[in-house]
Amino acid sequence: MKTFFTTAALSLTLAGASTMAFADAHADVSMITCGDFAAMEIIDQEAALVTITAATEGVSNSEIKISDVIVVCNGRDAETVMAIIENEDM
Repeated sequence: MKTFFTTAALSLTLAGASTMAFADAHADVSMITCGDFAAMEIIDQEAALVTITAATEGVSNSEIKISDVIVVCNGRDAETVMAIIENEDM
């Protein structure tokens, strides 16, 4: 049981640290490029996508998946994820 609690505590700590790293590195979500997004860990991509879709008018987070963003961003590393989400039919 002690191992379970230790593992759970470590997981929560790492998840929190990862999210804080995302927040510190990307204070302005409108400036996250596709290259930045692709380089993130999955947990950071999830947090970024939630924040980006919340800041993008007319887009629901439940409609867009990380895999969709990666596919649409392929070869467009310098463009911002927000611009791509706004302009693509996702």
